[in-house]
Amino acid sequence: MHAREKTLRYELERLRARAAVQTATEVGQVLRGDVQIEISAAALQELNAQSQAYEAVVTQLRLASSGLAGVSSPAPFALELFRESANAAFGMDWAALDYYLSADDLTIAIVRPNRVTVEQKKLSPYDWAMLDKCVTTDHELRELIYRGTLRGEPASSIGLTYLRRLHDILIPEGLGAG
Repeated sequence: MHAREKTLRYELERLRARAAVQTATEVGQVLRGDVQIEISAAALQELNAQSQAYEAVVTQLRLASSGLAGVSSPAPFALELFRESANAAFGMDWAALDYYLSADDLTIAIVRPNRVTVEQKKLSPYDWAMLDKCVTTDHELRELIYRGTLRGEPASSIGLTYLRRLHDILIPEGLGAG
C-alpha cells in the first residue's frame, strides 16, 4: 500500500507540473507570475482521476494506521456534483477556494460556477511568519489576533495587521471585496 501511495504521489506531481505548462485553451486558467496559461480539459480530467486514486490510497493508509482497516471510505470529491450543489444553494454568485502549500509557494485553486482557475503565489519569509502566527495553538495569541482581546480584555489592534495580511495571502484579487 505504501509503494502504491509513493507511485501515485510521484505521478500526481508529474501531472501537476505538466498541467501547469500546457497551453491548450479548452478549460481553466493557471497563473504563474505574470504569465497566464491554460489547462486543457483532458489534462484536468487526468489530474482529477489521478487525484482521486491517490486520495483513496491515502485514506486507506490513514484508516489502516488508526486500526480501522477495511472500513469503507467516503466517496472521492466530484467537482461537477459540488458545482451543482453550490449552484443550487447560491445561484451563480459563489467561489470555493482550495489551498496547497509547497516549500516556497502557495497554490490556490478557485472553483467558480463555470470555471476553475489556479493562482500561484511566492511566499516571502514575512508571509510564512504571518501564516505561522495565525495558525498558532497559543490560546492567548489566537485571542489577540482573532478577537482583539487578551484574557477577555480589549487589547492592541495588532490582530488587524495579521488578519489583513492573512487576507492578502489567502484571498485572490477580486474575491472577498466589500
